[in-house]
Amino acid sequence: MVKKLTCVAVAPIVGVMALVASAASSAEFRPISIRVPARCGPGPAGAPAEVSVPFARGALRPEEIGRLTVVAPDGDAVPTQTRIVWTWPDGTVRWLFVTFEAEAGQGRYTLARGQPPQLKPILQEDGQAIVIDTGPTVMRLPNSGPGWFDSIAVRNAGGKLVDIVRGSEAADLVITAADGTKYRSRLARDQRVTIEDNGGVCARVCLEGKCRSSDGEALFDYIVRWQAFRGRSHFLATITWINATDNAGERVRDLRVMVPYTFRPEGIVIGCESGVYDAPFMAGNFYFVLQEDHDQYWAKRRHTDGRTLNLATGGANGQRCPGWLYVERPERGFGIYVPQFWQEYPNELTAEEGQITVGLWPERANRYLSHKPILPAHSDPRTRYRHTKYWPLLPHPYLAFFSAEDNCLDVPQGVAKTQRIVLHVSAGENDESGFETKYWGGSLLPVRAHLDPEYVASTGVFGRIMASNPKRFPKEERMMAEAFGWLNRHIDVRKCYGKFDYGDFQYMVPSTAYLTCTGKWAPMQEMPREGYWHNNERDPVRGILLHYFRTGEAAAFALARIAAQHAFDVDLRHHPNWGMYTHSYGHCYRALGTGGEPDHAWLLGLLDWACVSGDPVLRGWILRCGERLARMNPEAFAKTDLRTTSMELHMMASFYRYTGDEKYRTVARRVAEILRDAQLDTGLWMPYLGQPERKHYISMAFVSHTLMALADYIDATGDERLLPVLQKGTDAYCGAGESKWSPGEIGLVMPALDTLWRRTGDAKYADFARRVYAYLCAKQCLADDPLVRGEFWPQWGAKNRADAKGRAARPPQFLNQARPITPATVLAYGITGLRTIAEASRNQRH
Repeated sequence: MVKKLTCVAVAPIVGVMALVASAASSAEFRPISIRVPARCGPGPAGAPAEVSVPFARGALRPEEIGRLTVVAPDGDAVPTQTRIVWTWPDGTVRWLFVTFEAEAGQGRYTLARGQPPQLKPILQEDGQAIVIDTGPTVMRLPNSGPGWFDSIAVRNAGGKLVDIVRGSEAADLVITAADGTKYRSRLARDQRVTIEDNGGVCARVCLEGKCRSSDGEALFDYIVRWQAFRGRSHFLATITWINATDNAGERVRDLRVMVPYTFRPEGIVIGCESGVYDAPFMAGNFYFVLQEDHDQYWAKRRHTDGRTLNLATGGANGQRCPGWLYVERPERGFGIYVPQFWQEYPNELTAEEGQITVGLWPERANRYLSHKPILPAHSDPRTRYRHTKYWPLLPHPYLAFFSAEDNCLDVPQGVAKTQRIVLHVSAGENDESGFETKYWGGSLLPVRAHLDPEYVASTGVFGRIMASNPKRFPKEERMMAEAFGWLNRHIDVRKCYGKFDYGDFQYMVPSTAYLTCTGKWAPMQEMPREGYWHNNERDPVRGILLHYFRTGEAAAFALARIAAQHAFDVDLRHHPNWGMYTHSYGHCYRALGTGGEPDHAWLLGLLDWACVSGDPVLRGWILRCGERLARMNPEAFAKTDLRTTSMELHMMASFYRYTGDEKYRTVARRVAEILRDAQLDTGLWMPYLGQPERKHYISMAFVSHTLMALADYIDATGDERLLPVLQKGTDAYCGAGESKWSPGEIGLVMPALDTLWRRTGDAKYADFARRVYAYLCAKQCLADDPLVRGEFWPQWGAKNRADAKGRAARPPQFLNQARPITPATVLAYGITGLRTIAEASRNQRH
């Protein structure tokens, strides 16, 4: 069954002056500047450009997108394809995904009114098949029945189609369970096919189903997304597998994608850490490249006599494999590339006559992985995947998803994993369309184009942010840049790599001095929460995204992509219910809950990313999380703690703002009323609302969550009945002074200060914002140590230097702890205060 998603391929015009004149006659739309980086250009060697364009509420109606085009620096319209990703509650466009040909290469382009060159859609339906014809290549996919594709063919110099890859029998996802049973995607009974996008520039097709054994038993679900671009001879596959079984966990020996090809190769080329391995293909030999760890890979071949030999006598081995190879003969070639090959270890590429495979969890890595520090299994098999108490854990690196008993992958229910694979076909080598030309030129993947930060801020899609302005706010902007720098370095400094770790941040980095004195964890002699991973607490995805859109810094977009994909795959529970795992050991391996509890359900960044990525699958995933939260009982949260109740309000207000769905507003109103009724005469709240015996225990930490959430609710719904509650709480919190503030929490108060300044006009809230920024700037660690620079918790000094004889010369060092929540909080929520201060200063001048 084929489903079609609505998309619009817009259609033609002449120069930019006509476009600008046309736009000037319309009050609703003005040309939007787009900065295109290098590597973009026309096919076959250049990469297409992609950009997500936000619009202010009411600025663009859906029927108007057919009259938009991208214009090159020389004024000519270029092939352009647009697709509405998300709308405002009033039905106008909120986010528009734009794919275009940057025919002039790097430079400044413009999205303006007009029509691009008219192009025939590259996807057609032909009987029982879907045909994607990019010009140089043709892919045939089934529109019913199993199979990921039927064939991939390439046009030779004479224009004749030559089959390179044929997949009706073998191209699929193959999972080998611990007992040896094989489950295949090509045995799926009811594969669903969805045409997600189709135009003259690109086509996207999604296939979904269940991997089954020969007797019909199902194991993991799969989602395969094919993406093809006009004029290019390669296809991008985004492959997701999900444990959606009814068992608490599944154990898997091997998981790989198998792709057959039709010719007998004469040569093989493998990308290595230093250069390439380029040699004749030895008939009957089996080649494999195995990334066992983030700093260890092997490139070998198995000879026909059974020996396993190092390629180039070991010279092809190394630390970080780039993850590509291709086989060829003079008139045909087939290449495969796996982005983030070494970062998401273990991964494997294999090549033999007639078949190339990608090991997404290669069995050959299990022996090595079994010797690494592994999260201990719970002694009770009934609670193997549930955490029941604090437990001191080994620090990273450790493997949460590995069974020492079975020496294989151990996957808890509800986990997903997504990886991208590029397939490249050719008919004869030439400089323009060869695999290596595109790989070394960086054009095998579409390239992200960038928008003017001033424009993005003006649309209001991210609320009240402003573009980065170091001249106006030198100290504050430096503080934000340093906070991003800490997050951007964290993965490499802490070696947060691995199949289920890459894209996440280690929850706590304790110093060597952390447990050398008495304290909460001193009797255990180990820090149990070091085993936690971040699980999106305080919304780092949103913080990194906002930093990207405020600054245009490409590194921030790259980090947002991997952080968001990790959060969607591993931190969300996909079965049997939807929601985010919060604090947990080894991600969701030992969770504190069933997934979906709102205590740390920071989903706003994932809502943002669903828009920015233009991915309809991610959109569906995040909306299911919101629907589950809306069905949960807010009265029960009030019996736990203030933070959980506040997070429920924050998320319901966020989903209402994005969707306009009244069910979110209804739940949000009830949660807001609970918080109103629980407020103390002092203006603060008890941390544990449902425990009256602890009524004298007051903590400022959870109050910051409450103030943020109340501000969200008031701004999303316009319900000002709660404004006095917010005002009383904010006055009490900020008025308590810096001795009561925490650098890990204070950034959450900024949305409340902005809401109160706008709605009351009281300048004291802008003054509070200035004080908060001054406090954060003073608290930020600017030591040279890359582990802690940019963070706010670490102290920098010499342990016991003043007290211990003979240690006066000891240099400063990292004391206390570092945690991702602080820079994430500042970037995601603390940023709103800059606009408050700027507007208040302007009002004072006037």
